[in-house]
Amino acid sequence: MYVYILPVEFGWNDLGTWGSLYNKLTKDEDQNATLGGNVIYRDSKNNIVRTQSGKRVVIQGLNDFIVIEKDDVILICPKNKEQEIKQITSVVKNEFGVDFV
Repeated sequence: MYVYILPVEFGWNDLGTWGSLYNKLTKDEDQNATLGGNVIYRDSKNNIVRTQSGKRVVIQGLNDFIVIEKDDVILICPKNKEQEIKQITSVVKNEFGVDFV
C-alpha cells in the first residue's frame, strides 16, 4: 500500500461572515457586491447588498456597508461593525419577536 502526498494551496475563507462572503463575490468597478436584487449604486463603494430576488434598490453615498433584507427586516450596518450583528439580532428578537430574525 502506498500513500501519495501532493503539496497544494486551496486557500481558505470561512463564509460564516458577511465580510468573508463579500471577499468571494464578484464586484462592480467600485467594489460593490450584490446578491439577489437589482441595485443602482451612486457615489457608493465597497458595499455588499443582499435583497430579495428582483428587488430594486438605489444606494446613494454609502461606503463600506452591509445592507441585508430578509423578509420584513432590513439591516444596514458598517462593515467594520459586522461582529455586532449577532448582538443586533438578539435585540431584534427581544424587541420584535423571533419571527423577525
